[in-house]
Amino acid sequence: MAIVKYCAPCGKEKPTSEFYKNKATKDGLERVCKKCSYARYNARAPKQRDNPNPNPFERACSRESKSVKFLETLLLVYGPDTYCIDQTVDKIAEHTNVPSVSVFRYLHTLLKLKLVTRRYHNLQDKSMGYDWYISMNKPH
Repeated sequence: MAIVKYCAPCGKEKPTSEFYKNKATKDGLERVCKKCSYARYNARAPKQRDNPNPNPFERACSRESKSVKFLETLLLVYGPDTYCIDQTVDKIAEHTNVPSVSVFRYLHTLLKLKLVTRRYHNLQDKSMGYDWYISMNKPH
């Protein structure tokens, strides 16, 4: 007897040969059958053809522009004379209504652009954290 597996999208039990392999799952197979997986892919494909992903340079420029807009938001929230943000990433996220992960990425992008710097509280023990400092230099 062939081993079968349930596919939730189509609601049928199918032989395991109808599922793609996936080492990350417990049984070593995808949760969705090949037909449903193909249908999902085709549902997304037209959107990707209409609006293809930009090349990496354009993505980087987009990330940089979003980061600069985030810096403007920081200055609005903390005041235009702010030069030191003595807050954790979670507190900044709370004050700006931006997810913590995005705050972290924006700050690191701004760090690469040299619009912000960070200074550790204790150089010998960097686990104690650091403050973010806003540079008043304009981007190149």
